[in-house]
Amino acid sequence: MSLTVADRYGNPVPDGTVLNVGLVDKDDLNSAGTRTSRLLVDSTVGSTAGTTLNDTAVDFTTASSSVNGNDRWIEANDYVLIPTAPAADKVRQVGSIADANNLSVNKAYTADHVGEAYQVGAALTGSLVFGKKQDGVGTLTRGTVETTQGVGWVVVRYPNEVIFDGYYLVARSSDDTAARIFDMVYYAQAPASLVPDITTISNSSTVEFTLEDAGGYALEGVTVSTSVKYVANAGGLVVTASPSPTDSSGRGAVTITVTGGVSGDQATVTLSAVETSATITVTIQ
Repeated sequence: MSLTVADRYGNPVPDGTVLNVGLVDKDDLNSAGTRTSRLLVDSTVGSTAGTTLNDTAVDFTTASSSVNGNDRWIEANDYVLIPTAPAADKVRQVGSIADANNLSVNKAYTADHVGEAYQVGAALTGSLVFGKKQDGVGTLTRGTVETTQGVGWVVVRYPNEVIFDGYYLVARSSDDTAARIFDMVYYAQAPASLVPDITTISNSSTVEFTLEDAGGYALEGVTVSTSVKYVANAGGLVVTASPSPTDSSGRGAVTITVTGGVSGDQATVTLSAVETSATITVTIQ
């Protein structure tokens, strides 16, 4: 992916301008199609003064997240994000836990952000972010990006297990005068494949299917979209389709209900997900 970087007048910054980039794992998409937070803290600022963020609603000494059964507490250099703050205060990193309700950060805040939402988090799942130099070789540098003609190229590497989970990409200038927080998703490798167990039915049926990315990795927690098109309908044929999310094996199902119709009536049910699709044909016998 690319980041476009300009000065206050909209002009590209000089070649070689360095940005710091990092990742914060946001949430986990499970096989029920719901998301569970991976943030260490997701709360509201009590106050920010100097290098201290106060929040009496949170105990920073016990705030944690669990990944693969392993608990992780707040550590030095974890990110402290205030997305609605001006660039100068948008991104900080943990210095230390001063006490249960006060977090020490690496740089003083320029204003009090009382009442604003904030998050504390880190890359907890093994994901990494690199800058890709436009040097003819594509040299990767972890955690920093150098611009060329106002554009910096970013490469994110992550394990298959986090596909479709959410994360924040954090990008900021070395002096914090410019900062952005991008709400992102770990995407599957394209093109994906969606393969129904059967492709023709004549009455109400539950059809199972498999959804995988181009590397053959099962895509979990995805609910396909469905559409119905009538090819021939002389007898009041009505077809509806209700899908369920894919499980950890990439297996999902769609319940197709067929009512009415006479022999020869026909409809197609199209399943779509992750920029791929498959068709099931309903033909009344």
